[in-house]
Amino acid sequence: MNTIHVENIMNKLVTSGYAGKISIIPGRILCFLAVLIFSGQCAAQERPYADTVTGRQRPELDPLGMRTAGFSLFPSVDLTARADDNIFAKDSQEQDDVISIIEPEISIRSNWNVHALNVRLGSSIGRYADNSDENYEDYNIGVNGEIDILHATRLRLAAGYAQGHVDRNSPNDIDGIEPTILDIATVSAVFEHTINRITAHLGATVERRDYDDVDGATGRINNDDQDRDEASADVRLSYELYPYNEAFIRFAVDKTDYDQRLDDNGVNRSAEDYRIEIGSDFRLSGIIIGDFFIGRLYREFDGASLEAIEAFTAGGELAWIATGLTTVNLSLLREIQETVVGTSSGILVTEAELAVDHELLRNVLLAANAVFRKDDFKSSSREDDYHKYGLGVTYMMNRNLYLSLNYDFVDRDSSSAGGVDDFTNNRISLTLRLQK
Repeated sequence: MNTIHVENIMNKLVTSGYAGKISIIPGRILCFLAVLIFSGQCAAQERPYADTVTGRQRPELDPLGMRTAGFSLFPSVDLTARADDNIFAKDSQEQDDVISIIEPEISIRSNWNVHALNVRLGSSIGRYADNSDENYEDYNIGVNGEIDILHATRLRLAAGYAQGHVDRNSPNDIDGIEPTILDIATVSAVFEHTINRITAHLGATVERRDYDDVDGATGRINNDDQDRDEASADVRLSYELYPYNEAFIRFAVDKTDYDQRLDDNGVNRSAEDYRIEIGSDFRLSGIIIGDFFIGRLYREFDGASLEAIEAFTAGGELAWIATGLTTVNLSLLREIQETVVGTSSGILVTEAELAVDHELLRNVLLAANAVFRKDDFKSSSREDDYHKYGLGVTYMMNRNLYLSLNYDFVDRDSSSAGGVDDFTNNRISLTLRLQK
């Protein structure tokens, strides 16, 4: 479950191989061994088209876009009305409100035979009926492309910038009178070269995060202690075991450098992460498609006040095409995330999501999902348990008009003193999408 609104945007804008750190639980090791032993049809990093409920092509309903000068343009706008019974994610004195959200977007994709260039621009503007201090105007722009140097040599470049806000249900929300504005700028590069069945991957990413100060109940709240630069580099070697199936090993180093040597709690949070991971991308019998990795992370802090973190990490996604009308998706996550809560050295996140998509009619899709997450605040006694459940239906009236109705329930049970970080939240959203 994402807690920072702008991070969802940046994931769409900038991709850099496996830098996303998606994760999984140890039971998936058995699946990895099965992929290595059995010679069924499997899918690799560049998988053939997957006929999942949400991924399959619908020529009579998919947007056509507009073609011009070697590019395809796909404009769209989402108009959403949302009812929320706990907008501040509080355990007591909950406040409900109705939010109107408009989200225009344009995606531009090249139609070249070699090389590629894609641009995405979007915005999200929210207006609260009774709590105007919660209004927001988020926006984003991203560019990514690929240069085909040789037949087996590629260079991928990406850059993005987004201004968003910290969600109220985030443990890092500092309870300001207004939401905390967050700016993220990212640049990444990936170089890949293939020799026979072996592909070598070298990637690097640099990211800047800047948090605005906000007014609180007792005065101005300093957010400069969250401002930081993050840089990462990784080397990945993969081997194609069978057609559409590969195994890989990856080494990565991450550097997090906070602007302030000591934060407001007197803690030096700048650190270096060292990771080693092994994994596989696969396709089994055309009905199971997935990727996963397992690994080990070691985080060493620049300051002496925080203990080093050593943790098992893993990640993956699995899609099971149960029938032609139903797809079951499983994603699992275990990783370390940044935090400035108290003197905690980081949050060890363990998350699992199960989602089911069903095609009731050719133009009517049903969806249900359940998310279970535990946040373990290292060097602290605090632990948060999240449960999230969602239901949705999408009616594709024609290729230019989609209508969606969604319901989400979130519950957080925290061990923090007095249970002040507990909350439950119900949201109902109705969205009309106009697209070309």
